[in-house]
Amino acid sequence: MNFFFLIQELFVFFSASTKRWSILKSNLCNVTNLTLKPLSDTRWSSRIDAITPLRYQLGEVYDALFEISEGNFENNVKNLTASLAKKLQNFEFICILILWYNILNKVNIVSKIIQKPNFDVAQCCNHLNNLNNFLKAYRSDVGFNDLLIDAKEIASSLDIEPKFKKTKRSNTTKNKKNILIIYVTMNRSTTKL
Repeated sequence: MNFFFLIQELFVFFSASTKRWSILKSNLCNVTNLTLKPLSDTRWSSRIDAITPLRYQLGEVYDALFEISEGNFENNVKNLTASLAKKLQNFEFICILILWYNILNKVNIVSKIIQKPNFDVAQCCNHLNNLNNFLKAYRSDVGFNDLLIDAKEIASSLDIEPKFKKTKRSNTTKNKKNILIIYVTMNRSTTKL
């Protein structure tokens, strides 16, 4: 699953039809100024803008998809709706959503401070140091457990079992060959330098 591709796919799905967009807006009516937004190729901060509505209103977005799937729409729209809803009903997706939101939110705050025309270098260094400490703490077991607590809360509100899907193990011999090829390629590249 490509996380940001799915985020963009949701935006495109709803924005491609005024009827679908109005269904989404009616489900998001409780919160002002939070609606799905597109990703931008040139503005990385658009990613935090795009995932914030999902972080806080995933249930409402899912409800809008459900309403469309039950509504008077063509079969291809209903099939796409079912596909999108299934992708949202995934505990791994919820964990990735929380992870990216927490990281991008902190990075975005520091980025905005650094971009101010009258920023203080000492204050900027302090914010960067705090961001670095946050990222180190977030990589710890405590940070991961905090992420899981938030994800389980969202999952329970959507009646999603808070478990990771087991993946099939691929052929280990094939993996070893791929690793060997990568190693040899890297070794040759560094020798040429």
